[in-house]
Amino acid sequence: MMDRTKANGVLEDVSAEIGYTATSLLVAWFGGANLYVPAAADENHPVSRLIGLPAFRRLVAAYGSETLAIPEGHLEEIDRRNRLIAQLIAKGKGSKEIAQITGLTERRVQQLRTKIERMDLIPLIMRRAQKKALEGNPAQMPLDLGCLA
Repeated sequence: MMDRTKANGVLEDVSAEIGYTATSLLVAWFGGANLYVPAAADENHPVSRLIGLPAFRRLVAAYGSETLAIPEGHLEEIDRRNRLIAQLIAKGKGSKEIAQITGLTERRVQQLRTKIERMDLIPLIMRRAQKKALEGNPAQMPLDLGCLA
């Protein structure tokens, strides 16, 4: 898992200007490449058509005449994979079986398992699974009074 405690990267900064959805579109279409932001917002510009004119205007206001290096959007894939690993651990699967399911080496699964356990994510995954299992019967839902504390 990546260290996300560092200062903002380009995606966080761009997202603060134009929003998550528009930033996600930029990553999907331009990830791994440089994107030149023109000095003026033109509604006929391809990026304007992609993310919408209001978001494009905000992008131009913040980054006009600059070239942005748009990173590839692989973090969400990694996070989904790691969540799957946590779910499989919560179901009692071993590292060897998880490695076969995910296509990772057994050693890498063990490394990720250690990080997931240190972050104490397994109880969260188990609570979520329990909640989904009980959704059909609200009478069996555990009462969460944490919001009252």
